[in-house]
Amino acid sequence: IDRIAREGLKLNNWNSAEALCSASRSALLTGKHAVRTGTYPGVYANNAVNGLPANTSTLAHMLQTRYDYATSIIGKWHLGQRPTYLPTNFGFEEYYGIPYHMSGGSVDNHVCGYDVTGTAWLPLYNGTTIVEQPVDVGRLAERYARAASDFVGRSLRDG
Repeated sequence: IDRIAREGLKLNNWNSAEALCSASRSALLTGKHAVRTGTYPGVYANNAVNGLPANTSTLAHMLQTRYDYATSIIGKWHLGQRPTYLPTNFGFEEYYGIPYHMSGGSVDNHVCGYDVTGTAWLPLYNGTTIVEQPVDVGRLAERYARAASDFVGRSLRDG
């Protein structure tokens, strides 16, 4: 990590292409304004039938195919929660996280406003498999940190 910091590039400013999470994520991952990928305006709801279009090329896909990078995404995806739209279909070899915002599903005995049936429990995915539902929010940051550390360790070990 120290060597990466010494040899790396320091970026002092960040500008987001969009104000909403789904749109800003698609812009960051594709290099296109969200209107060009169909993710603007709005945010994908927990019951959305669509997501980032299947033919969309992402930074992860480019890094994986052109430069043989190992790719993983940990945390909130929010570009579609149905199997077709999960990050493993967009260049990420691994995914560990939630498919949409924390208020998009019920957690910890709290039924969210979007959950009209009281059954939309926020899921935690490992790849394309739901491993916990509802997710234990109190342990989520710790689990994300462990997943990131494990990914880096495997990538270093496996070359």
